[in-house]
Amino acid sequence: MIRFENVTKEFPNGTIAIDDVSFVIDPSEFVFLVGPSGAGKTTILRLLMRELHPTSGMINVDGSDLAAIKKRELPLLRRQIGAVFQDYKLISDRTVYENVALVSDIIKRTQREIDEHVNEILSLVGLEEKRDLFPSQLSGGELQRTTIARALATQPSIIFADEPTGNLDQATAWEIINLLLMINKKDTTVIVSTHNQDIVESVDKRVIELVKGRVVRDTKKPPEQKAPTRESAKSEQPSGETPQKEAETRLEKEPQKVENETVPEETKVKSQKQKRKKKKE
Repeated sequence: MIRFENVTKEFPNGTIAIDDVSFVIDPSEFVFLVGPSGAGKTTILRLLMRELHPTSGMINVDGSDLAAIKKRELPLLRRQIGAVFQDYKLISDRTVYENVALVSDIIKRTQREIDEHVNEILSLVGLEEKRDLFPSQLSGGELQRTTIARALATQPSIIFADEPTGNLDQATAWEIINLLLMINKKDTTVIVSTHNQDIVESVDKRVIELVKGRVVRDTKKPPEQKAPTRESAKSEQPSGETPQKEAETRLEKEPQKVENETVPEETKVKSQKQKRKKKKE
């Protein structure tokens, strides 16, 4: 879960990047973060990665207050958040395979584990046949798929894609969105920062809109309430009996359970008469 509570980030020059921002993103949720350039979308990513510290407010990720995380614990936090950048940030003299494997190597996997893991990821993003190519030999869509593959290398619980379709044509942009939707179905929280209104309107997912650093729209739906079952509905219906009649019935059926309860005296007398009558019969 990601929780922002009244978060403000003001830079030393007086620029307020985000202002009193609050939202909660549940595990496995897919969220579009929209707004014009300079609205604060990238700032939210940098705050999540703790590249920046908020001026005020609280940020909580998977139960951890980011302000309380020590410097030596930051690598573990960042493994849980896979970042996908618009400008890719790939290493130009490394192949697709090497760019993805580099992350696995950093976290001390064996070579066999790295091979198996990277091949699995490249298969997921559709780059098995491009594994030995360099970034300069790839199309825009392939570059973005490589970036997503690298983000998945640490098996993160959260993917934050910052304008992943910004440099792509519409058909390729949809390929990337569909890939992110598929990743989301594997129980990964996905946040997509985008300007592409056509995609946002076509995909039935939550939208958080930022304008001048403030949240102006959040389409989060309230949790669905379960319809009452037939049994629970019956239990809630009034019996139609008076309190005296109910007491008489209970006394006849369950005398041991109610013997210590307060029962109207006239009810007790009536019940005793009924018992004597039954014995005579």
